[in-house]
Amino acid sequence: MKSDNETRYTFTDAKGFYQIKYENRLGNTALLIASSTGLKSDSISISLVDNKESYSTNFELTKSSVSIEEIKIEGKRKSIEIKKDTVVYNPENFIDGSEKTVEDLLKKLPGIKVNESGSLEFKGKTVTAVMLDGGDLFNSNYMIGTRSINPNIIDQVQAIDNWSDNPVLKSIGGENKVALNLKLKKDKTSFSSSLKAETDFYKRYNLGAYGLVVNKLVKTFATSNYNNVGVNKSPLDLSTNSLSFEDYQNTKYQAPFLIEKNSIDSRFGSEKAYRNQQWFTSSNSLLKIGSRANLKIIGSFVKDKILLNNISENFYNLNNENIYTKDDNAIVKKPLYITGNLEFRWHKSEKEYFEILSSVSALNENVTNNLISNSDRLYSTRKTFKNLFSKNELIYTLKLKKKNALQIRALYTYDNKPQDLFITPSLLIFPNNGSSPINLQAVEASKQHLGVDFILHHLFTEDHKIKVTVGFANENYMLRSTTRSDDSATFANFKNNISYKTNSAFLNLEYYLKTTDWNINFTQNSQILKQNLIDGFINSKNLFLNKTSLSVFRNIFSKTATFVSADISTIPISENYLFDDYILVSNRSIISNKYSLDYQTQENYNIGFTYNDSYTNQFKVIASVGYTKSRNGFIGKYLVDSNFDYTVSFRSPKPNETYNISLNVEKFVPFISSRFNLKANYYIFDYYSSINENELNKINSKIFQINLIQQFAFNIPLKIKNTLDFTSAVNQSEIRTKIKINSLSLKNELLYSFQSNVFVFKLTNEYYKPDFQQNTDFLFLNFNFNYGPKNSSFKYSLALNNILNVKYNYTKSVLDYSVSYRKTELLNRVFLIGVDLSL
Repeated sequence: MKSDNETRYTFTDAKGFYQIKYENRLGNTALLIASSTGLKSDSISISLVDNKESYSTNFELTKSSVSIEEIKIEGKRKSIEIKKDTVVYNPENFIDGSEKTVEDLLKKLPGIKVNESGSLEFKGKTVTAVMLDGGDLFNSNYMIGTRSINPNIIDQVQAIDNWSDNPVLKSIGGENKVALNLKLKKDKTSFSSSLKAETDFYKRYNLGAYGLVVNKLVKTFATSNYNNVGVNKSPLDLSTNSLSFEDYQNTKYQAPFLIEKNSIDSRFGSEKAYRNQQWFTSSNSLLKIGSRANLKIIGSFVKDKILLNNISENFYNLNNENIYTKDDNAIVKKPLYITGNLEFRWHKSEKEYFEILSSVSALNENVTNNLISNSDRLYSTRKTFKNLFSKNELIYTLKLKKKNALQIRALYTYDNKPQDLFITPSLLIFPNNGSSPINLQAVEASKQHLGVDFILHHLFTEDHKIKVTVGFANENYMLRSTTRSDDSATFANFKNNISYKTNSAFLNLEYYLKTTDWNINFTQNSQILKQNLIDGFINSKNLFLNKTSLSVFRNIFSKTATFVSADISTIPISENYLFDDYILVSNRSIISNKYSLDYQTQENYNIGFTYNDSYTNQFKVIASVGYTKSRNGFIGKYLVDSNFDYTVSFRSPKPNETYNISLNVEKFVPFISSRFNLKANYYIFDYYSSINENELNKINSKIFQINLIQQFAFNIPLKIKNTLDFTSAVNQSEIRTKIKINSLSLKNELLYSFQSNVFVFKLTNEYYKPDFQQNTDFLFLNFNFNYGPKNSSFKYSLALNNILNVKYNYTKSVLDYSVSYRKTELLNRVFLIGVDLSL
């Protein structure tokens, strides 16, 4: 109702009646307007008469003939949205233009942690899968995608708790996995790709490309990269011998590498010394077959040439006995690693699900080292490592009732690991009559596993579950090793021939209960293990193995909880210790064991407090205290001189103990758009060993670590990030004086972006102080510039790395009885101009 002086509103009730109160002061006339969504508006003019108390009028509205094809409401989405078990991140609230890959984006999302290996954690749980629009292309090696895909094609990042890739188990809530789903923008759901090229127009290159196809029938991702500037695109780091996440999960099915593998010291960043010629290619496809089946095909290829030039020194001071060793190494590693996966899944019905999973991986690595030992003796060494591993699984899932499911799982794995070491001239400890100048160490190791599991899932409620597993397994491990000269003469006490067979039956129970105030996880694993070892004679021993673990969370308030966890386990012998004659593992190291088939006992206890308000005030605190005790584990007895060190591992008659205190604080301050993260850890290690015929003596080691990250944005285009890492290590034994090492690293990043991230400047300086007692320190400067014009498919970049051209870095560490120094040659100054084309 409108008049000259006032406007008033009202709404009809369910029957269409309405009423508006007015006063004579409204004027002589009033305009009464009726309107409704989807109907034509109507109006009537009313003449107001003094002292008349009421007026009555009716409207009959007709449908509007105007159709609206689209209504668009634009506005900034919330940074984080929580929907039951899913946390949704909207990337536009976190990106600043410096992100080159999805991994760069994930590092900025609260609650998600990106580890150095590329594996992810969400709320402290390991992320099992990273999907693209709901399709799992990558399995556990998802860093292949996160390290390649352009973040600008991502519409949302969805973190899903209680996720399952098995539709039958998902329907009963039978698994507690965590996954991320990268929801693509609508215009990128069919096809997207990127081409990247960086070069200094002389000898440095970083070339890469990827293509992504996503539709109802197929999801395909392919990427390829070649570079010699220290970038690692593969899921494993061959310069540090780090396993991929998938390889790590398969470690228990593989034989060990016994010959020493060369690696760089990565404490101050592996990319600085990672002088490589890496070629990495991967193809991942998920094909839909009919309405209920799909086929996944994965293949990858990594070829590299890694230069590891370093000087390593060790100082021993034992009861006034001084021993010094030095190796000046010029190492070239040439690894080749190929993997393949073929997976078929068939959701036969709502109650049945079949999975056939097969994978194979092959490693062939050649390592040469021209080294000067103790500054006067020149050696040439060559190592070869091969590994062929195959894993095959058949899994059948049957839904018995509404809340019950049965799984039958058959698993067969095979691993073969031949390893060889060639040294010339012959080492001083071996006879050398002039006609046998070469030492040859050959190791042949293999392992097979065959097992069948029966798994029953039962769901009482969504937050009350139990899983029972009954299984049988057979394993066969074989080791043969010989040390000889080039005339095939073998040396006494350097020959092993081991056959180790086990048969086991086990019963595992997993219990989960979650209420408003409690969260309880209990597991009980019981196993009967029959061991049969043939090492020139037959040695048999049967064990009953047990692992009991309990973790309890008690919610005190809505966001505050205390937790207690404990586990006690008995562990069988590892294959690393299943030999008693010597094996030559490097130009100066020899190992052997005095083993028994007894088990090792380990206890772990933790108690702590947590406050978690990650998604509203973004404030999180975790504080804990822990204790670990190990009995009957293996410890070392060392015999060291200036040329060689012998290590004999044997069962410890005394326990090893560890105490730890940890604190983790995260806080986001909205009004200055800044984030603070503090991590502090204090460890005390008490363990035993022996050196140079001394009695068994206790070693006490104390380590304090602090990591502080400060990110300042101030709601302006300038962003500042400071990272401080401080470590203090104190080591003391009964036959050596106390040694203390304090080290510091400080990294500062200045990032300035303007015109909505069209121009982005980033300046990084890194300062390292490896030991406060030494004058040596290092300063690295890096500069990056990115230019991405709006509405353009091209982006341009300029990178200057190691501007000060630091030639080497230096680290110092304390081992059981020695102080170790390592000087590593670094990648020289790099100047790169790049262009990135996204389609």
